[in-house]
Amino acid sequence: MSGPVVPEPGADAGQDAEAVHVPDLPPVLQDVVAVLEDWAARNNDDARKDALKFWALKIPAITVSASAGLLAHFNVEVGVGAGVVTSVCVLLDGILRAGTLRAVHLRAVSDIKALKHDVYAKWRASYLRGSEPEKLRESTAKIIEFSEKEKKKIAQYLQNAETALPSSGRRRSG
Repeated sequence: MSGPVVPEPGADAGQDAEAVHVPDLPPVLQDVVAVLEDWAARNNDDARKDALKFWALKIPAITVSASAGLLAHFNVEVGVGAGVVTSVCVLLDGILRAGTLRAVHLRAVSDIKALKHDVYAKWRASYLRGSEPEKLRESTAKIIEFSEKEKKKIAQYLQNAETALPSSGRRRSG
């Protein structure tokens, strides 16, 4: 796969600028991007699971409580049972606080995708500054350092959010 074609730096938009071909990311940066994509996918999965957990006890509680009066009208025992089921669902939902990290995981997905974009943009800018191997190696190292610093920030706010809640067997994201 070939990288984008970018107008030569300093060329006017109206001129027939000689296009500069920016090559694909070097393998080491492709590895960084692959790790970011995997991390974003795992956080997206966690957000989806959190959404399911969030509604897993609320939907039965809402449904059963909405029908409890009607059930009690026809059969007292069933109505009382429905009230008990509703109470248990509400109690468990309050204790477990399931699904409360959905927004944090979605924020992480957004931040990770932005970081991936930054890696590509920094590589393109580095190449346009000079395509000499030594300059590109130095730029690549700086991009990796930048990426690692940003990954640590994201991992830290994920860890802070996950550890702020009561233990629920969650794994550390990062």
